[in-house]
Amino acid sequence: MKFAVAIGIILLAISSPAYSQDFDGRNGYIFDQGYVTRMTESDASALLKIKDIGDVFWKLYDKKDKATVLPKGVKKSADKLVFEVAGKSDLSLKSYVYKGKDDSGDSQRFSYVSEFGKYHLVVVEFDHDLPSFILVEKDTLKVYFVD
Repeated sequence: MKFAVAIGIILLAISSPAYSQDFDGRNGYIFDQGYVTRMTESDASALLKIKDIGDVFWKLYDKKDKATVLPKGVKKSADKLVFEVAGKSDLSLKSYVYKGKDDSGDSQRFSYVSEFGKYHLVVVEFDHDLPSFILVEKDTLKVYFVD
């Protein structure tokens, strides 16, 4: 039985795709991607054990400077934010700016806000709506979209 379980785990590991999470705004909204978990502000408050986390995020966003120093493992490359963790595939968030009636989609611009415990806090700005926040877990690069 243990042998069968071990074989199953090995087969799962082999068949699991080993590719980077590469997001391009032309491919839809970030919150619709399969690797993104949507959560409410109250869920984020519970996860981070901080009351009214939305207010905390907005205060950090308001203090954000264009010259924000990026922490180790985070790089800005032209219109991309790239998150790196040793032994994991990179997470790349590529901003997309809608250019007019001959273009499709909605603008989504990603900016690094701050480190936040074991997470990176990122803002995504849309042309059609207020900005929203994304938490990227530092160790796993798991992505949470906070509604």
